[in-house]
Amino acid sequence: MLADLKTQLQTHLERSLKGSLPAKVSLPPIELDTPTEKIHGEFSCNVALKSTKILKKSPLDIAHEFCGIFQKAIQTTPLKDKIDKIEVKKPGFINFFLSRHAFYDVLVQIFKEGDRYGKSDFGRKKKIQIEFVSANPTGPLSVAHARQAAVGDALAR
Repeated sequence: MLADLKTQLQTHLERSLKGSLPAKVSLPPIELDTPTEKIHGEFSCNVALKSTKILKKSPLDIAHEFCGIFQKAIQTTPLKDKIDKIEVKKPGFINFFLSRHAFYDVLVQIFKEGDRYGKSDFGRKKKIQIEFVSANPTGPLSVAHARQAAVGDALAR
């Protein structure tokens, strides 16, 4: 569910920027990352930092401009109840904070799917190669080699 929300948000952000900026301006793609520290929200975007050479402005100014565009755009979408706030942080990151409604939707999905929650058929019936032990025959083997062999074997099964 959060992955779907992330994709929806990314799509709306890209549309809002394309609709607000002149057609001749070609910005880098919007990428939403998960910040390492939760004080920076659930998603973070560095499009303002990547756009400094194109727009010839400081990343912080661009971030504030984009933040206003994003806030307006989100108010006209179903995401308005799921995004609690959008903030700008130095040197030009745009951070998105999810509301309780977004997390409630995830909980509802967990209860609906039960044991199936989080399971995926991605890659089913496709062959992959897992290389998990690289024992050097000219050097001594260690406990780590045995552990890597056990983990690799479990992954392969």
